[in-house]
Amino acid sequence: MISLGNIFSGVKAALFGGDPGAHMDMSRAAFPKSFYALIAAGFLILAAVLLGSGAAANVSPALTVIAITLYFLTAPTVIYTICHLLSKPELFRPWIIVRNWLTLFVSIAIFVLAGLSALSPAPAGIAGSGILLLWIATLLADIRLAQTLVKQDWTPAIFIACGISVAGMLVLLAVFASASGY
Repeated sequence: MISLGNIFSGVKAALFGGDPGAHMDMSRAAFPKSFYALIAAGFLILAAVLLGSGAAANVSPALTVIAITLYFLTAPTVIYTICHLLSKPELFRPWIIVRNWLTLFVSIAIFVLAGLSALSPAPAGIAGSGILLLWIATLLADIRLAQTLVKQDWTPAIFIACGISVAGMLVLLAVFASASGY
């Protein structure tokens, strides 16, 4: 049975230099299960977009699903490439397991912010600022995962995290720009 408390403890351990395997399953069987977290995160982000009232809410739901799917598959693709460029393919599975669950936790926070924004009279900018801060937190978490799981110094870890983030943003830009005729 998957315990979200143990998974959260494992993600926290990975971020702070501990052993995530002491708290969560890092086995070969856990790898595909971590993608269930990514699927759940996708549904939460889709719901957050549909709750929103900004420009993203004016895009068709089908295109939004495509964009979210491609965006969430970008990080594993970049991480796979990085692991092979570093000649450390054995790091791919633990890195992906931790990052997929981290993505779910961030998506829950984004969904909560979007829901609170939709239910409250507070300006949408407040929720947007919170979501931007969560994106920055994900960037910082990627830097930290590159340090703790991949054993990289600051500079390579920053470049790795920025590479993951930029690749995801380029995918979103390509999908939404193609839909708008650019």
